[in-house]
Amino acid sequence: MTNVTILTDDSGVKREYFEVERGANVGERVKIIADAGVMLGEYRKGEVYTVTKLDGSFFIYVDGKWGDGTTLNLSHDDYVVLEPTDIIHVDGVRYREEEREAKVGERILIVAAEVTGGLYDNGSVLTVKVAPNTLGFVYVNEHGLAVLYREYVVMTPLTDSLTKSTEPATNNITVNLTINVASSSPSEILKAIVDSVQAELVKFVGAPNDGETRDKMAEASIKTGIDTTAVGRALQKMRDNVVERAKADLVELRSDMSNVRNPHLRGRDDIYLTHGHTGVIAEFIVNKEKRTVVCLLRNAVFPEMISGRGIAKCSPDDCFNVHIGKAIALRRALELDVPTEYLTAPQPTEVRVGDVVKAIDGVHDGASGIVESVGDTSFINGANGLVFRNAEYENLKGYSGCWTYLKNVKIIDDSNPQSAYVSEVTAVA
Repeated sequence: MTNVTILTDDSGVKREYFEVERGANVGERVKIIADAGVMLGEYRKGEVYTVTKLDGSFFIYVDGKWGDGTTLNLSHDDYVVLEPTDIIHVDGVRYREEEREAKVGERILIVAAEVTGGLYDNGSVLTVKVAPNTLGFVYVNEHGLAVLYREYVVMTPLTDSLTKSTEPATNNITVNLTINVASSSPSEILKAIVDSVQAELVKFVGAPNDGETRDKMAEASIKTGIDTTAVGRALQKMRDNVVERAKADLVELRSDMSNVRNPHLRGRDDIYLTHGHTGVIAEFIVNKEKRTVVCLLRNAVFPEMISGRGIAKCSPDDCFNVHIGKAIALRRALELDVPTEYLTAPQPTEVRVGDVVKAIDGVHDGASGIVESVGDTSFINGANGLVFRNAEYENLKGYSGCWTYLKNVKIIDDSNPQSAYVSEVTAVA
């Protein structure tokens, strides 16, 4: 039977994907199935990436990195291709997508949103209230706009009998786990993961609850040296994902102004709508010394009028990130909920060029500056260190480049416009 992986698709909906053994194409998602022995000693099994480049007939490049920072490449034996199905999961229920006219009471999924006024978007799940079959649209409970047939698919719930006969067998297990990554150490996080997986394994008779698997889990809980590094990379990836979402938020929260009546707003791509449906633009005031971001919502037609304010303040013990701060401040100004991951993002674990660091030990203890290089082997033990620039040192000692060990610094700002790991979007000014 074909294995299934459940992932969040581009519209934010949890979708079932078939795991298919074939060569991948650019743009497709793949899941690593190779063990650590094949992956240069790195445990990557189960990680999901998107293919960015084909390398001849045997290898692919994906949007991930090896432990040394180079682009992750895979042979065709290392992965399976994830092919999307028409089965989605919403509120714990499996649905099949159907392209047909919806009936009153049925739920629909928006897949091709057109003129929405910011009231719904791709990925929105709505319930049909009125279905005038001959007019080409429906009305829903959630708002007063008409939704065109071509904008949605109908969500048909799968009954128990249908589920049992059509749901492919899967070798995956689901772990329900809540960890405060902001306050937990990597070893504590690793132990929580191991304990949760072991709790799920005992529910099975035979594989995967076999001696080999239990031995590997026990080994992982003991060898915290290697696995803590793996957890550190996982935490960094989690933070990168939060930053990416925050950046996207600044753009995706804007409203479609292509067909509005007001000529001052029509066609603009920088407009947000308040709850009162007032068109506003966002102005951000960033104070890196106070570690705050303030968002002012100015009336798009009369910019001297301020329609809302929001503020994000970074804790003294946390790493400042301007993109997360802007997203929080903007949502608060618009009176929208702030996603929990914005407030509990893990601290960065990987120093990168462009980060602002502060020395917490060594000869430069207390000094801070922007990282210029990492792992420069022209220094003794350079592979384990970094160089950051400090203006005070340049004034007092005639040089600004400070070398120190990686372990001797704390990242205090990873807004980092130079990072290749975090894509740039046009900021709202």
